[in-house]
Amino acid sequence: MDSTTVIWIVIAVVVVLAIIAVVVALNSRRARAAREAQQRRRAEEVRSEAQRTQERAAEHEVAAAQASAAAAQAQADARAAQVEADRLARAGAERQEEAASLRSETEEQLRKADKLDPDVNADRRAVADDRRRPGDPDSDPDRDGEPDVARRGPERNQDDRPIDDRPIDDRPIDDRATRRAADDPRSGDRPRT
Repeated sequence: MDSTTVIWIVIAVVVVLAIIAVVVALNSRRARAAREAQQRRRAEEVRSEAQRTQERAAEHEVAAAQASAAAAQAQADARAAQVEADRLARAGAERQEEAASLRSETEEQLRKADKLDPDVNADRRAVADDRRRPGDPDSDPDRDGEPDVARRGPERNQDDRPIDDRPIDDRPIDDRATRRAADDPRSGDRPRT
């Protein structure tokens, strides 16, 4: 082999190696560019997912703040209701005390009236007391099961008014007057029809 052939072989090998190096370099750049593009897409997807997560977190924070405000309002309402309930309880207790005081005053007035009443005997028991209750030992002295009320006379009731034993007529007044006049035998005038 002569030297020119060897030189051409060496030049051919160097050219082939250079072409291979250029092809590998180009493929490497394309692969790197594709890899970078894929990484960019993936990074964008991750950023987009992070944005959605951040928005959901903000929504949850708003909902939590609303729930917290509602809880605070409910606590304030409960405190106000408790204050109102306490006020009403105090007012009820005051009214109860007033009622007890008035009841005591009424009993004192009744005792004074019993002292002044000539119809009340020395034991402070009314002779004609219609206020006796069934079951009191003094309300049924003859033990017939009916309270006994002493009357002030055969023709007077307990209010000291004459007893009217005529039947009650609940017709209109002008109709009753006409009927009474018609039914009364002492009346000489008869109504005209």
